[in-house]
Amino acid sequence: MASDTPANDDLPWAKDWPGIQGFSSSFPRSFPSMIRRLGPAALKITLFKAEAKLISLTIAGRYVCRWSWIDEQWKQSCTCQPGKSFCLHSYILVNQVDKLLGKKFQVPDFRKKVSASPRPAQNRYQATLPQSNAERPSSPTPVKFEKWKLTVEIERNYSDSQAAIRFYQDFDNDRKLCVMQNLYNFSAQCYNKRGIASELETLDARFLGWLFDQVKPYRIYRSQEKLLKITRKKLDEWLNTWKEFPGRFIDRLTGDAVLTHCEFRAFIEPEINDKKVRLHCLIGPNREQAKTFHHYVGKFKDRETLALGGGNIPFRCHVPMKVLLHCFKSSKVPTIPLDQACKFLPELLQGHTEVLSGEFVSQQGQEEAPLKARLEQQRIIITQEISSTKLQLKNGKFIVKGKLPNSHFPELKNKLKGENINADEFSILLNQNKLEQFLDAWPLSAQLDRSLQKLREPQSIQKQFSIIDNSDGSQRLEVHWNISGQSISSRDLEHAAQSSGSFFRSSNGDWFNLDKEHLNSHTQLLEEYGISPAGSPRIHPLNIAQLPLDDLPVSPNSKDALQSIIQRYQSSEAPPAKVNCELRKYQVEGYQFLSSLAQNQCGALLADDMGLGKTVQTLASMSHSQAANLIVCPSSLLDNWQKEAQKFTPHLETHIIRGNLDKRGEVYENFEQKKGLFIISYSLVRNDLNTLKKLKFEHIVLDEAQQIKNSESQVSRAVRQLKSKRRIALSGTPIENSADDLWSIMEFLNPGLNGSKEDFRLLCQGDSASLVIKRLKPFMLRRTKKMAAPELPPKTFIPLDIPMSEVQIDLYQREMRQARQSLKAGNAMNVLASLTRLRQLSCHSAFGCPEEYRPDPDLPLAQRSPKAAAFIEKAKDLMAEGHSCLFFSQFTGILKEIEKELHNEHIKTHMITGETPSQKRSKIVDEFSESPDASVFLLSLKAAGTGLNLTRASYVFIFDPWWNPAAENQAIDRSHRIGQDNPVIIYRMISADSVEEKVAALQAEKQKLFDEIIEQDEFKASSKLQMSDLASLLN
Repeated sequence: MASDTPANDDLPWAKDWPGIQGFSSSFPRSFPSMIRRLGPAALKITLFKAEAKLISLTIAGRYVCRWSWIDEQWKQSCTCQPGKSFCLHSYILVNQVDKLLGKKFQVPDFRKKVSASPRPAQNRYQATLPQSNAERPSSPTPVKFEKWKLTVEIERNYSDSQAAIRFYQDFDNDRKLCVMQNLYNFSAQCYNKRGIASELETLDARFLGWLFDQVKPYRIYRSQEKLLKITRKKLDEWLNTWKEFPGRFIDRLTGDAVLTHCEFRAFIEPEINDKKVRLHCLIGPNREQAKTFHHYVGKFKDRETLALGGGNIPFRCHVPMKVLLHCFKSSKVPTIPLDQACKFLPELLQGHTEVLSGEFVSQQGQEEAPLKARLEQQRIIITQEISSTKLQLKNGKFIVKGKLPNSHFPELKNKLKGENINADEFSILLNQNKLEQFLDAWPLSAQLDRSLQKLREPQSIQKQFSIIDNSDGSQRLEVHWNISGQSISSRDLEHAAQSSGSFFRSSNGDWFNLDKEHLNSHTQLLEEYGISPAGSPRIHPLNIAQLPLDDLPVSPNSKDALQSIIQRYQSSEAPPAKVNCELRKYQVEGYQFLSSLAQNQCGALLADDMGLGKTVQTLASMSHSQAANLIVCPSSLLDNWQKEAQKFTPHLETHIIRGNLDKRGEVYENFEQKKGLFIISYSLVRNDLNTLKKLKFEHIVLDEAQQIKNSESQVSRAVRQLKSKRRIALSGTPIENSADDLWSIMEFLNPGLNGSKEDFRLLCQGDSASLVIKRLKPFMLRRTKKMAAPELPPKTFIPLDIPMSEVQIDLYQREMRQARQSLKAGNAMNVLASLTRLRQLSCHSAFGCPEEYRPDPDLPLAQRSPKAAAFIEKAKDLMAEGHSCLFFSQFTGILKEIEKELHNEHIKTHMITGETPSQKRSKIVDEFSESPDASVFLLSLKAAGTGLNLTRASYVFIFDPWWNPAAENQAIDRSHRIGQDNPVIIYRMISADSVEEKVAALQAEKQKLFDEIIEQDEFKASSKLQMSDLASLLN
């Protein structure tokens, strides 16, 4: 602990210092115990000062407590709770001062003192507690445990919705009804395996231990009730849990053990007495336990189960219950004449003479009745065919001959949960799982009808397609499917492919068993060519020409149409390009791609990485042109296109359309007699649309085609109205925000191919997304630098996280509060304006705030902008080593501020912003590239991020992150492109704890979207900037 304290004589307040004793009434009584609980580590004193007018104490290097001596009074303040006096840290400060002044004191103990003497009697009837063991009464003699057994009686119909359970303790000579409080105690002891748990029988102890959790919700621990009321559903759960232990539960009404896991059967025993036959009916799980039928009559009530105390017990008998009730419900025994018995009994038992038993019956049936199943609508009917049995009377016994009931019949009925039709038939309602379960359980020897038999084996599937003309002149492809010769819709097939099992039901009610592997091989083959199982509502002939005809047979009425398409779109080799350079291998492939599509009058999208020579490939594709060609590009690239054309295709005339209306009019004059390349900016296309749409071009090329990503913009609408035989779009980033960007470009290239934008957007969501990109594959070519130019030096990204200065933080937090207020009010425009100001403040404190709040320009640069100071230091080092660098920012004001700071350090600069005239840009680029001296090129990200070749620099600084990573990547590729011999180092400068960190995270999301669509051939829906996104940026 550091300290700096004068002698006591120098402290005017020391003489009257009251100490902890004097201040004790001001502090909470819990502080001493709180100090002991927190411990010395949390309350470590790192600095203590005692001066004439100030006492200062720092705790754990974090909390600062100050006591000021003003006007003979103490005034306290602490950083832990501003505005609150006498905090825990003040308590420690007072103790520290007491130690300094040498005051000896005892920390007051506010806990209540506990007297050592025995507690006095609370009333005159209570004796005083003994003071010693000798005075304590001896412990009582333990009572010997009397063993007992547990009996559980059930009264199922106690009320309309409840059952009642009683628990009895059965002693050797007595029975005692257990109250609920005692039951709870017994179950708790058995649950914890102590007390009576060791004295009871194992099964009783186990049951009571299980019962503990069951009775907890009923709160019986203080109840003197003698029965437990539970719902019948809960009772069924209990019975099911203990079904393996017959006798655990007793029916209170009958005294019988509740049997929940067995079936009851009927045993009809004829008794021959003289010339009469008396019929006895017994019911029970077996012959030994069976009881007379009338014992159960009241429990049947016209159903096939017995309503006993334990619930409904299945009754297994082929003789309908109505017959038994009709014949045996009275206590009198039915009697029939002996000579009519052989005729009457089979009729009475509906052919099921197998239920006859006893000493007067002899069963001679040896074979089981056959099982048959048939499919009727959406049900399967299962039947056992018991032939008419013959009953004969011979030697005083009934001889039963015929088929016996099939042993699988009741098992199938229970397993499949069949619904009774009659004694020999039941049905099951079909679904996919039920059908699989039925076929798995069905005995191989049993019979199936034809519709069910064909489902036992996977069925073959075939396809065929037709080419059909749409009303608007386009074509569609329809795929027709059939299974085992039966036609099936594509929608049914999609459902079948998505289903978990192999069985599925078509929309017309037919069931099929599909070979999923065979189906997947068919659909995957179609997906490779961008076709869904239903076909394609719109398909370009070029897609059709590439189909594998051997694997996808054509319907007879489409063969002529297909032949004409193949002849028309048969690829032919393009003539050698007429360019003044040797094209690289991948550039030759790009030229062939553009030329092939041009021959077929199809639009082409060349989406190569920035820096791979999209310009020279495009010029090569137009090198044989004898007509006028239009190139549309950003205004900053007009001179660059002319320069590249004069370098690679000097035989093509170049005309730049710019300047005022008269100057542009000179270019348009006598247009029919001109040829070559006409180069114009996007903005002038919009202005001169009325003139341009009257002209006919052989090629129209859109450079940086992402400029028309908004299909509703005036520029996008304008370029779609221009006339040409062939169209080419160039963009290293065809998707910047969403899949809508790609639709807009493709709509320019091949109008109508992808339907409406809404349809395309829906198609790009979900499982069919991959079909879309594969359908577009013939019209789009993309190569990355790693694929096309592996010899390019690597590029390295180095993040620089730079903390803001205190000046920046104060201004930043002020603006952040205003932004959050706008967000709370739901004012998106104000929030966006605040976000721009926050981004500016993250870069430099002189921008993004009102003029009255701007810091003094004489402050050191490190206080006004630590980020700018860090760049200046980096730039000085690079200039000393002879390296030039590129500096990108979106804010022109910041570029000018950095330029001024660089000039102060005598560093040479060049600058291009949106204010720089396009005629001067090429000259500035040449000065930078050809200058022998190292310099810094200051560039506006949006104005100079595309089309420039700046391989002179091998260091790139991104001063402030932009929302869109594609814009940054384009800027970086001004340096990292063919012609660069040195590794490229990219510094991304981020202000720590600022909105820039959130912008960087948003960049990562958009980069992921681009990778998923363009790099991996997959589409996903993209989200635009919503209020929720703005909220995340401000949190």
